[in-house]
Amino acid sequence: FGQAFLRSSGMLNNVHPFMDKYDMIKDCGGKLCGEQRASRIQLKADYDVGDHTLSFLASAAATGTHAVVDFWFGVQSIPNTVFLASLELYNRERFYEARITSPQDQRLRYMLGVSDYTLRYRQARAPDRAGVLDDIDFQDNTTTALFAAVDYDIQDNLTLSVEARYTDEKSQNIIQGNPNLPCGLGTPTCGDVNEYDDFIPRVILSYEPFDGVTTYASYSYSSLLGIQTQAAFISSIAPEIIPPDQVDNIGLYTKPQENEQWEIGWKQVTDQYAFTLALFDASWDNQPLAAVVLLPGGGTSAFRNAGNSNYTGFDFEFATAPTEWLDLTGSVAYTYARMTQFSSRGSNEFIVLGSGGLSVVNDGNKPRNNPAWTVSFSPTITGALGDRDWFIRNDFLWHSATWADYSEFNRSPDYFRWNIRAGVNVTETVALELWGKNLTYNKTLRLSGGTTSGPGGGRKAFNTPIQKREFGVKLIANF
Repeated sequence: FGQAFLRSSGMLNNVHPFMDKYDMIKDCGGKLCGEQRASRIQLKADYDVGDHTLSFLASAAATGTHAVVDFWFGVQSIPNTVFLASLELYNRERFYEARITSPQDQRLRYMLGVSDYTLRYRQARAPDRAGVLDDIDFQDNTTTALFAAVDYDIQDNLTLSVEARYTDEKSQNIIQGNPNLPCGLGTPTCGDVNEYDDFIPRVILSYEPFDGVTTYASYSYSSLLGIQTQAAFISSIAPEIIPPDQVDNIGLYTKPQENEQWEIGWKQVTDQYAFTLALFDASWDNQPLAAVVLLPGGGTSAFRNAGNSNYTGFDFEFATAPTEWLDLTGSVAYTYARMTQFSSRGSNEFIVLGSGGLSVVNDGNKPRNNPAWTVSFSPTITGALGDRDWFIRNDFLWHSATWADYSEFNRSPDYFRWNIRAGVNVTETVALELWGKNLTYNKTLRLSGGTTSGPGGGRKAFNTPIQKREFGVKLIANF
């Protein structure tokens, strides 16, 4: 039944009519497929103007992807059915840049530049029924920027670095949604423009108190264009989750994202060891936070609302060689992360928590998939058998438990994985390696979207399957 259904499905035999003119999107020929095509060209030129360097860069690229898969991956939630999912994606990029750079062997060093980037984005899915055009997402995006960087050696061991960028970004929604319907606030939306401009600075003060040590303090501010909330689309087909009278309050786009970060650090290198310690505090405003929404007619969509969050912590990395045959590297990081202002809604809140058309306030909750502690440790043993060098490296990775949603309903346990790799130089040009992954067979799943409803009842959404224990061999030859 499955094969007969697949072969009779229009999704497997057609490309969306709006995508026909893009040659990189090919018909799958009546079968499941995953194909990608790409082309790219890049030109670069440097020209000396006195003691300065004038640089030019230009590139053009295009990619096309067509994939048709069984969303249930052969495990039928409903007997004798297949859930086909299709993706047709075309991107065309153009990038131009020019910059002039001063000599680098003087106390004052600087660089000035200008850049322009354009992206033509086209996404669709093949029709699964004759004469029915599925949703599309066509956008044109441009970013123009002026940028500069200045380094000044206040003293031989004290340097001030200042960077600045002015960016003007625009994203034009050509058409997004159901092309069978007229353009409107629901689906599709057409011709909407999302744009912003901003000044983005960064300042770094670095000091070398003695050989092998660098301390620094930095401040940076950055911003990004807001993204589509999908509020109008979801309200048009699921008004019980987002009532129509709330669409204007949510907005078609999130506000521009803003990130402000302070950091101080100490870097030290000696003959026996090296380490880096950094303390940071970051505030992220208008952060787009996605939730999974189950559509009444089947399938899911992402609703993106904006929130504010704060991250404070430290990051410590080290490397040492206590003996000639033993190298040790590792890291310890801690992040105290909190949502300072955010209200979430989605299938998890609507169905599981019973919020109805209201949002669930998550102020003070932890951001999802953000562990408080992350630890890594990698000892490497080296030696020689005659004139053949060999090594054995272990990688131990661990992070603490995480929340899978902003409402702190689904909890993912802590994660520990042990990987190993060993190799020997068989000859001067040939090496043999053996490797093993997840030797402890850790089964921690990364949750995405939390709990929603699905075929036959409730279900949890995962973005990666369990990785089983793996072993392999690799032969390396240099010619």
